[in-house]
Amino acid sequence: EYDWVGTKNGRCKIRCSGNYSKGQKIGSWKFYDKKGELVQEYNYDSKKIISSTETTSDEESVVIMNGDTIKIKLDSPVTFIGANVMKNHYFFQNLNYPRSAIEKGLNGKVIVTFYIDENGIATGHFIKDKIGNGFDEAAIDAVKQIPNDWIPGT
Repeated sequence: EYDWVGTKNGRCKIRCSGNYSKGQKIGSWKFYDKKGELVQEYNYDSKKIISSTETTSDEESVVIMNGDTIKIKLDSPVTFIGANVMKNHYFFQNLNYPRSAIEKGLNGKVIVTFYIDENGIATGHFIKDKIGNGFDEAAIDAVKQIPNDWIPGT
């Protein structure tokens, strides 16, 4: 049994637990938020979410079918295995704040957009509104480091 606890500055604690066999996650894995509450349980054998406390968005999703781009409300939205807590962990673990921005005392918000294909692979990453000063590159690099642990929407 594998039990992992990660911390950020000793404040934000996240945890996941489950089993490995030959370097692969197997069986049921549980993912907890910083309060220690279960947010998602996923079974790697059946490839199904067993439980999730995360709410889904009522927003329409952009879907590309046969080269056409359409907006629709999905019955089952795109989901990250490990919930937002793990997705955010991977992002912030790989985010390298631009040194020049630190020196100048700059900050900003970058929106990275990407698609999840039918195999759960993130593709087509791009910056919606560029803000410069190294932020755009830092954000897209961090998002690209998020593992392709996506369940496509249906």
